[in-house]
Amino acid sequence: METKTTFKIRPKVYAKTKNEAYLIKERLYVVIEYAKDSFVKINQGCLVNVGKILRFESTISGAIKVVLKNDFSDYISRRELKNVKRRMGLWKNTC
Repeated sequence: METKTTFKIRPKVYAKTKNEAYLIKERLYVVIEYAKDSFVKINQGCLVNVGKILRFESTISGAIKVVLKNDFSDYISRRELKNVKRRMGLWKNTC
């Protein structure tokens, strides 16, 4: 089973594959620790598999949406944007 997305529907945590969604008994912050090598947190309730990211889309309002290969999409929070850019190799440290 290759997980593409982990998301939270309060207060439950689910792992979504191409065809299924599985309920996980752990809290999201625990899942983050297990999956930090291949997943990145994009907002307060969603982790995505870095290898399954298809593209990023920018909206007129300045929000950035991540689209996965399975057509799942969600918005990247401003708080997590720097982390996502770092993981994708898009962050330039100018200091």
